[in-house]
Amino acid sequence: MTTETTTETSSEDTSGLKKNNAELKRERDEWKRKAEAAEREKTEAEENAANANMDEVTRLKSQITKLTGDLEKANGKAADATKSFHSYKAETEIAKLLIAHKVQPDDAPMVSAYIKSMMALDADGQMTIQDQSPDDFGKAYFAGAGKRYTSAPDNSGGGSTGFDGTTASKWTKAPQTPAEFDEFDALPDAERNAIADKINRPDLRV
Repeated sequence: MTTETTTETSSEDTSGLKKNNAELKRERDEWKRKAEAAEREKTEAEENAANANMDEVTRLKSQITKLTGDLEKANGKAADATKSFHSYKAETEIAKLLIAHKVQPDDAPMVSAYIKSMMALDADGQMTIQDQSPDDFGKAYFAGAGKRYTSAPDNSGGGSTGFDGTTASKWTKAPQTPAEFDEFDALPDAERNAIADKINRPDLRV
């Protein structure tokens, strides 16, 4: 009797353990599946996030590249426009000086190049020549070193009419005599080089 009770009890315990094991196994498997699903979702989410970030970075890089190109193009156009404007202002001031001081036509290209090499813009955007206004520079220069490039007064008998007419020029050819070479060597470098270019004598440049 005792044996049977023990056997029945053992059978019930074993059956209970097996049942518990099965339930635990099912529970374990369920959690395992959930864990695997969570891992897959996590991995997928990370990949999506990574891809989204890469796409965003790529998009931003592409946008930045385009904007950089647009900016460079705009800056280039602005620089060209500014350069053209400054060049126009410089040429206008030079032309006014050549006419006002009756610079001889043959000397005009050389004098223009010389003056232009000294031109600059001040902080207010005004054209200056050696830190002077064009008018002040013209008065000083053409009364001194540049006087030889101006035409003789009308009552001098020279018959010259200056930049707006025709006349002979001092430096239509290379210096020939020692005195001419001394005078030529005394010229400012920019002026000397402009003359050398005008008379097609690159060997006289400094």
